[in-house]
Amino acid sequence: MRSSVTNGRVARDPLLRIFRDDFGREWEVRMIVDQAIGSGLVGATNPALMPGALLFDSGEAQRRLEPLPAGWYIASEALLTRWCEAAVPLA
Repeated sequence: MRSSVTNGRVARDPLLRIFRDDFGREWEVRMIVDQAIGSGLVGATNPALMPGALLFDSGEAQRRLEPLPAGWYIASEALLTRWCEAAVPLA
Protein backbone atom coordinates (compact mmCIF):
# COMPACT_ATOMS: atom_id res chain seq x y z
CA MET A 1 0.00 0.00 0.00
CA ARG A 2 1.28 3.45 -0.90
CA SER A 3 1.97 5.82 1.96
CA SER A 4 2.31 9.58 2.04
CA VAL A 5 4.50 11.53 4.43
CA THR A 6 3.54 14.99 5.61
CA ASN A 7 5.26 16.75 8.52
CA GLY A 8 6.91 13.51 9.58
CA ARG A 9 3.68 11.48 9.89
CA VAL A 10 2.97 8.64 7.52
CA ALA A 11 -0.49 8.08 6.11
CA ARG A 12 -0.88 4.49 4.95
CA ASP A 13 -4.20 5.14 3.23
CA PRO A 14 -3.65 6.43 -0.32
CA LEU A 15 -6.81 8.55 -0.01
CA LEU A 16 -5.67 10.23 3.22
CA ARG A 17 -3.47 13.31 3.56
CA ILE A 18 -2.06 14.80 6.75
CA PHE A 19 -1.10 18.47 6.90
CA ARG A 20 -0.66 21.40 9.28
CA ASP A 21 -2.64 24.60 8.85
CA ASP A 22 -1.25 28.11 9.35
CA PHE A 23 -1.87 27.83 13.12
CA GLY A 24 0.08 24.57 13.43
CA ARG A 25 -3.03 22.43 13.90
CA GLU A 26 -2.65 19.00 12.34
CA TRP A 27 -5.48 17.85 10.06
CA GLU A 28 -6.26 14.58 8.37
CA VAL A 29 -8.13 15.01 5.11
CA ARG A 30 -9.74 12.19 3.21
CA MET A 31 -12.13 11.70 0.37
CA ILE A 32 -15.60 10.53 1.29
CA VAL A 33 -18.30 9.24 -1.03
CA ASP A 34 -21.98 9.51 -0.21
CA GLN A 35 -23.61 6.13 0.44
CA ALA A 36 -26.41 6.97 -1.99
CA ILE A 37 -23.94 6.95 -4.87
CA GLY A 38 -23.18 3.25 -4.45
CA SER A 39 -20.03 1.21 -4.78
CA GLY A 40 -20.14 0.21 -8.44
CA LEU A 41 -18.46 3.35 -9.78
CA VAL A 42 -15.89 3.36 -12.56
CA GLY A 43 -14.01 5.94 -10.52
CA ALA A 44 -13.67 3.60 -7.54
CA THR A 45 -10.08 2.88 -8.58
CA ASN A 46 -9.32 6.42 -9.72
CA PRO A 47 -9.86 9.21 -7.16
CA ALA A 48 -9.89 11.82 -9.93
CA LEU A 49 -13.12 10.32 -11.31
CA MET A 50 -15.01 9.80 -8.06
CA PRO A 51 -17.77 12.15 -6.92
CA GLY A 52 -17.84 13.07 -3.26
CA ALA A 53 -16.39 15.49 -0.75
CA LEU A 54 -13.37 16.07 1.45
CA LEU A 55 -13.58 15.46 5.18
CA PHE A 56 -11.11 17.43 7.31
CA ASP A 57 -10.56 16.12 10.86
CA SER A 58 -8.27 17.65 13.47
CA GLY A 59 -9.45 15.46 16.34
CA GLU A 60 -11.18 18.53 17.80
CA ALA A 61 -13.11 19.66 14.75
CA GLN A 62 -14.47 18.22 11.52
CA ARG A 63 -15.26 20.04 8.30
CA ARG A 64 -16.70 18.99 4.95
CA LEU A 65 -15.90 20.49 1.55
CA GLU A 66 -18.09 19.82 -1.48
CA PRO A 67 -17.71 19.22 -4.32
CA LEU A 68 -14.56 17.13 -4.26
CA PRO A 69 -11.76 19.33 -5.67
CA ALA A 70 -9.88 17.84 -8.60
CA GLY A 71 -6.33 16.87 -7.73
CA TRP A 72 -6.82 17.20 -3.97
CA TYR A 73 -4.50 14.27 -3.28
CA ILE A 74 -1.56 16.16 -4.83
CA ALA A 75 -2.50 19.66 -3.64
CA SER A 76 -0.02 21.73 -1.64
CA GLU A 77 -0.44 22.22 2.10
CA ALA A 78 -1.27 25.87 1.42
CA LEU A 79 -4.14 24.86 -0.86
CA LEU A 80 -5.36 22.19 1.59
CA THR A 81 -5.36 24.88 4.29
CA ARG A 82 -7.46 27.23 2.14
CA TRP A 83 -9.94 24.45 1.38
CA CYS A 84 -10.10 23.53 5.07
CA GLU A 85 -10.90 27.14 6.00
CA ALA A 86 -13.65 27.21 3.35
CA ALA A 87 -15.13 23.88 4.43
CA VAL A 88 -18.40 23.69 6.39
CA PRO A 89 -17.95 22.82 10.10
CA LEU A 90 -19.76 19.67 11.21
CA ALA A 91 -21.65 19.56 14.50
